[in-house]
Amino acid sequence: MKAQLLFPVAIAAAIFCVACQTGKSLPAATISREEIQAFLKQYDDAWNSKNIARVDSLFGTSYTYFTSTGKVNKRSESLAMLAADYYRLLSANRSEVEVFIDGNTAVVSSRWKGNGTWKGSTFTDDQRCGLIIQKQNGYMKLLSEHCVQIAKDSL
Repeated sequence: MKAQLLFPVAIAAAIFCVACQTGKSLPAATISREEIQAFLKQYDDAWNSKNIARVDSLFGTSYTYFTSTGKVNKRSESLAMLAADYYRLLSANRSEVEVFIDGNTAVVSSRWKGNGTWKGSTFTDDQRCGLIIQKQNGYMKLLSEHCVQIAKDSL
Protein backbone atom coordinates (compact mmCIF):
# COMPACT_ATOMS: atom_id res chain seq x y z
CA MET A 1 0.00 0.00 0.00
CA LYS A 2 2.78 2.43 0.91
CA ALA A 3 4.57 1.67 -2.36
CA GLN A 4 1.42 2.53 -4.29
CA LEU A 5 1.28 5.92 -2.60
CA LEU A 6 4.97 6.64 -3.00
CA PHE A 7 5.06 6.08 -6.76
CA PRO A 8 2.84 9.09 -7.71
CA VAL A 9 4.69 11.28 -5.21
CA ALA A 10 8.04 10.24 -6.70
CA ILE A 11 6.84 11.00 -10.24
CA ALA A 12 5.59 14.44 -9.20
CA ALA A 13 8.87 15.19 -7.43
CA ALA A 14 10.87 14.12 -10.49
CA ILE A 15 8.83 16.42 -12.75
CA PHE A 16 9.31 19.27 -10.30
CA CYS A 17 13.08 18.66 -10.18
CA VAL A 18 13.34 18.64 -13.98
CA ALA A 19 11.43 21.93 -14.12
CA CYS A 20 13.75 23.43 -11.50
CA GLN A 21 16.92 22.25 -13.30
CA THR A 22 15.81 23.53 -16.70
CA GLY A 23 14.76 26.89 -15.28
CA LYS A 24 11.27 26.42 -16.61
CA SER A 25 8.27 26.69 -14.37
CA LEU A 26 5.44 24.22 -14.44
CA PRO A 27 2.43 25.42 -16.41
CA ALA A 28 -0.10 27.29 -14.30
CA ALA A 29 -3.65 26.02 -14.12
CA THR A 30 -5.69 27.54 -16.90
CA ILE A 31 -8.69 29.68 -16.27
CA SER A 32 -12.12 29.07 -17.83
CA ARG A 33 -14.90 31.37 -18.99
CA GLU A 34 -17.21 29.74 -16.44
CA GLU A 35 -14.78 30.60 -13.64
CA ILE A 36 -14.60 34.18 -14.87
CA GLN A 37 -18.42 34.50 -14.96
CA ALA A 38 -18.68 33.08 -11.42
CA PHE A 39 -15.90 35.39 -10.20
CA LEU A 40 -17.57 38.48 -11.70
CA LYS A 41 -20.84 37.58 -9.97
CA GLN A 42 -19.06 37.15 -6.61
CA TYR A 43 -17.15 40.39 -7.09
CA ASP A 44 -20.18 42.44 -8.11
CA ASP A 45 -22.33 40.99 -5.31
CA ALA A 46 -19.62 41.73 -2.74
CA TRP A 47 -19.01 45.27 -4.06
CA ASN A 48 -22.71 46.13 -4.36
CA SER A 49 -23.38 44.99 -0.78
CA LYS A 50 -20.22 46.72 0.54
CA ASN A 51 -18.85 43.41 1.81
CA ILE A 52 -15.34 44.71 2.47
CA ALA A 53 -13.91 41.39 3.70
CA ARG A 54 -15.15 39.55 0.61
CA VAL A 55 -13.89 42.21 -1.82
CA ASP A 56 -10.54 42.18 0.02
CA SER A 57 -10.32 38.39 -0.45
CA LEU A 58 -10.95 38.76 -4.20
CA PHE A 59 -8.27 41.42 -4.75
CA GLY A 60 -4.73 40.38 -5.65
CA THR A 61 -2.08 41.56 -3.21
CA SER A 62 -1.06 44.41 -5.55
CA TYR A 63 -4.54 45.24 -6.85
CA THR A 64 -4.55 48.58 -8.68
CA TYR A 65 -7.53 50.65 -9.83
CA PHE A 66 -7.09 53.17 -12.64
CA THR A 67 -9.89 55.71 -12.22
CA SER A 68 -11.89 57.44 -14.93
CA THR A 69 -10.26 60.72 -13.88
CA GLY A 70 -6.70 59.48 -14.32
CA LYS A 71 -5.85 58.64 -10.71
CA VAL A 72 -4.21 55.39 -9.66
CA ASN A 73 -5.66 53.86 -6.48
CA LYS A 74 -3.91 51.22 -4.45
CA ARG A 75 -5.75 48.29 -2.94
CA SER A 76 -6.02 49.99 0.47
CA GLU A 77 -7.49 53.15 -1.07
CA SER A 78 -10.12 51.19 -2.99
CA LEU A 79 -11.15 49.27 0.13
CA ALA A 80 -11.30 52.48 2.19
CA MET A 81 -13.50 54.13 -0.44
CA LEU A 82 -15.84 51.13 -0.51
CA ALA A 83 -16.12 51.22 3.28
CA ALA A 84 -16.69 54.99 3.45
CA ASP A 85 -20.09 56.27 4.58
CA TYR A 86 -20.00 58.92 1.85
CA TYR A 87 -20.09 56.25 -0.90
CA ARG A 88 -23.41 54.54 -1.45
CA LEU A 89 -24.34 52.46 -4.46
CA LEU A 90 -28.07 52.36 -5.17
CA SER A 91 -28.00 50.15 -8.26
CA ALA A 92 -25.42 48.56 -10.53
CA ASN A 93 -25.39 46.31 -13.55
CA ARG A 94 -22.58 44.73 -15.57
CA SER A 95 -23.25 43.78 -19.21
CA GLU A 96 -21.48 43.36 -22.57
CA VAL A 97 -18.95 41.01 -20.96
CA GLU A 98 -16.17 39.78 -23.23
CA VAL A 99 -13.46 37.45 -21.94
CA PHE A 100 -9.97 37.03 -23.42
CA ILE A 101 -8.00 34.16 -21.85
CA ASP A 102 -4.25 33.53 -21.91
CA GLY A 103 -3.37 30.54 -19.71
CA ASN A 104 -4.18 31.40 -16.11
CA THR A 105 -4.94 35.08 -16.83
CA ALA A 106 -7.99 36.74 -18.34
CA VAL A 107 -8.66 40.23 -19.60
CA VAL A 108 -12.33 41.06 -19.22
CA SER A 109 -14.11 43.90 -20.95
CA SER A 110 -17.52 44.93 -19.65
CA ARG A 111 -19.98 47.76 -19.45
CA TRP A 112 -20.81 48.86 -15.91
CA LYS A 113 -23.78 51.07 -15.18
CA GLY A 114 -24.45 52.30 -11.69
CA ASN A 115 -25.86 55.13 -9.66
CA GLY A 116 -25.60 56.25 -6.10
CA THR A 117 -24.24 58.99 -3.89
CA TRP A 118 -20.68 60.25 -3.48
CA LYS A 119 -19.89 62.80 -0.77
CA GLY A 120 -23.46 64.11 -0.78
CA SER A 121 -23.87 64.32 -4.55
CA THR A 122 -25.63 61.84 -6.78
CA PHE A 123 -23.81 60.11 -9.62
CA THR A 124 -24.79 58.06 -12.64
CA ASP A 125 -22.00 56.09 -14.29
CA ASP A 126 -21.98 54.36 -17.65
CA GLN A 127 -18.48 52.95 -17.96
CA ARG A 128 -16.38 50.58 -20.03
CA CYS A 129 -14.28 48.54 -17.62
CA GLY A 130 -11.24 46.38 -18.18
CA LEU A 131 -10.39 43.84 -15.50
CA ILE A 132 -7.37 41.57 -15.24
CA ILE A 133 -8.16 38.35 -13.38
CA GLN A 134 -5.63 35.64 -12.63
CA LYS A 135 -5.94 32.16 -11.20
CA GLN A 136 -3.38 31.83 -8.40
CA ASN A 137 -3.01 28.51 -6.56
CA GLY A 138 -6.54 27.56 -7.51
CA TYR A 139 -8.07 30.91 -6.45
CA MET A 140 -9.24 33.73 -8.67
CA LYS A 141 -7.75 37.17 -7.94
CA LEU A 142 -8.53 40.56 -9.42
CA LEU A 143 -5.20 42.18 -10.23
CA SER A 144 -6.28 45.40 -11.87
CA GLU A 145 -9.31 47.34 -12.98
CA HIS A 146 -9.70 50.36 -15.23
CA CYS A 147 -13.04 52.05 -15.86
CA VAL A 148 -13.75 55.04 -18.11
CA GLN A 149 -16.99 56.88 -18.76
CA ILE A 150 -18.56 56.09 -22.12
CA ALA A 151 -19.06 59.34 -24.00
CA LYS A 152 -22.70 59.93 -24.89
CA ASP A 153 -21.84 60.69 -28.51
CA SER A 154 -19.98 57.35 -28.94
CA LEU A 155 -23.15 55.33 -28.46
